[in-house]
Amino acid sequence: MNRKVRHALTGFDLVQGQTLMDHRLVACADNPWFIWFDRNERVHGKEGRSGAALVEAAKVYVGAFLAALDVSVHPPVLLAAAWCKPKEGEVKINVDVAANPVLETTGLGIICRNSVGVVIGARAIPIRSAMGVEVAETPLVVLEGLRFAISLGLQAIEVNSDTLRVVKMLLDNSLPRADAGVFILDALDLAKSFFKVSYFHVLRSANEEANSLAAFAVRADSLCS
Repeated sequence: MNRKVRHALTGFDLVQGQTLMDHRLVACADNPWFIWFDRNERVHGKEGRSGAALVEAAKVYVGAFLAALDVSVHPPVLLAAAWCKPKEGEVKINVDVAANPVLETTGLGIICRNSVGVVIGARAIPIRSAMGVEVAETPLVVLEGLRFAISLGLQAIEVNSDTLRVVKMLLDNSLPRADAGVFILDALDLAKSFFKVSYFHVLRSANEEANSLAAFAVRADSLCS
């Protein structure tokens, strides 16, 4: 097999100046995994899913993977590799999303820390649906972060996400899709409730606690705060 094609099938063919990933190649690697997993479920006496459900789950997974490869940032920005304190008087809110397409569950993670690094609030929100990361990593998670901040009585906040397109949509007031657009509008409207709101893209290594909360939420039975 050609080396470039083999890398594309495993998700590592990131060639500058070219399309990051061909949807058909990703599907070639992704779809058999879902079929194999479903077959194992049936072998061990569990109820499998229909072909249509497997295809839909694979599409959500592929969409989330391709979205995660969005590295288009202009101009280039140096990002901190670790969490850093917000300005005095402000609270930093880190948000993240995790999804399990097999369990058809999405988890939102939110953590708020003040200017000395003390955690003043954290929340793990499970969503029982197959929306997946592709939809949840619209400003839905930011919207939930803003709602949480209001419940804590915060006025000056800095929202951090390791998903660049979320931050860009909020900063640009862009409405790329109907499902994302409604969350953007709600988030922008809710942001008016604060004295100050800023949005920043951060590296995943600077967003670890929010990521852990999101992963926990995937398997949680109810909201944890």
